[in-house]
Amino acid sequence: MKTAILHHHLHPGGVTRVIEMQLAALAGCPEITDLQLITGDEKIHDELLPKVEQLRNPMLNYMDYRQMTPKQLNHTYIKIIEYLLEVTDVDTVIHVHNINLGKNPVMTAALHALIENGRPIVNHIHDFAEDRPDNMCALTSVIEGHFGRKLHEVLYPVAKNCQYAVLTLMDKQRLIDFDIPAEKITVLPNPASIGPSLSEQETIAAIKKVNATLNTNTQLPNYVYPVRGIRRKNIGEFILLAAMFHDKANWIITLPPRNPVEKVEYDNWKEFCNKHNIEVIFEAGEKCAFKEVMAAADRAVTTSIREGFGMIFIEAWLFGKAVVGRDLPVSEDFKEVGVKMPGLYQRILVDVPDDGEADFGMLPQVIQVKIIKNLLTNSASRIKFLEENDILEDVFKEFTVDLIDSNCKIIKKEYSLEKYGQNLLKLYKTFI
Repeated sequence: MKTAILHHHLHPGGVTRVIEMQLAALAGCPEITDLQLITGDEKIHDELLPKVEQLRNPMLNYMDYRQMTPKQLNHTYIKIIEYLLEVTDVDTVIHVHNINLGKNPVMTAALHALIENGRPIVNHIHDFAEDRPDNMCALTSVIEGHFGRKLHEVLYPVAKNCQYAVLTLMDKQRLIDFDIPAEKITVLPNPASIGPSLSEQETIAAIKKVNATLNTNTQLPNYVYPVRGIRRKNIGEFILLAAMFHDKANWIITLPPRNPVEKVEYDNWKEFCNKHNIEVIFEAGEKCAFKEVMAAADRAVTTSIREGFGMIFIEAWLFGKAVVGRDLPVSEDFKEVGVKMPGLYQRILVDVPDDGEADFGMLPQVIQVKIIKNLLTNSASRIKFLEENDILEDVFKEFTVDLIDSNCKIIKKEYSLEKYGQNLLKLYKTFI
């Protein structure tokens, strides 16, 4: 069986991590006779397995269609089709990641042409352009405006040689609502793997190093948000918790955003914390290795308001750390297989001037800032906040070793690399 994994790039991030695990899973399968990795980026990872043939073409990378003339759009479209037909065989299963997201609408159109050509395609959806207005605008402008095709038919074709992979049952239902037959959709949850564990001696050294480097209060537990501080991670809510419960934990965030636009809001939060003496430790992951930070963590925290998969809900348990914070619908898949997460809350209610009560996580930064300021200075507001959100006490509850061990055992079984590889093969065999 021949397989090609296709994505725009291999920049560090969730999709790249999944691709690396896919390659690792497939490279060990005797059924896979040829394995290709095709990207539009020059950052090919040297550590990828030697069995993988690595190809790259810059036309496959992110593309700003606004800088291209109609002639250039047509030329690129034809060249992408010709390239993919040339480097893959007629029976190669092309497993493409996030092609519908709108980062390169010309490539989206080209992949649809390959489907019409009869090539077997797995459309692996991590994120939906429907959640991102700018991306939908790009797709509509190119696919409908330039190529004159119906957008929905290009994004979600129903064809014998096209299968879909999604991360969650919720995403599967979303595709069904888009008129994709259920039998053409495979729920393919990401594998959870943290690599080799630290030894007991290494763990002790890591805890000592992290606490010294970050200058933590060693009398308090370390509550770590292992995240890059982009907007949808809702770090304002993490800062709210730090402001309200500064005496209960050290509040630690691992990484800043890479995107300059996202960094503006992130830097505003840092300045806000500094100005109002809210003790949040930022960028811990740039001062210590990630495994060291997790070794020193007592809890893993999440305040995210949207996740495609929600790796934090399962990965933290593999480090032996209970997960606390905001719950999301994506966690239902994990609970379905037996993972128990009693430290999660659904919402945080706050009073918004002139608007009444609202969920803090759904508010823009400017309103979140005003609310935190008020809670810091107004004792009556603070008392009311704590009374209305007494569920937050669960964030600080104790978790038994049995609970942590049970969750870890379930996660290792249900989200193993071996099971992931088996699910991939089963999906590919639907084309035979």
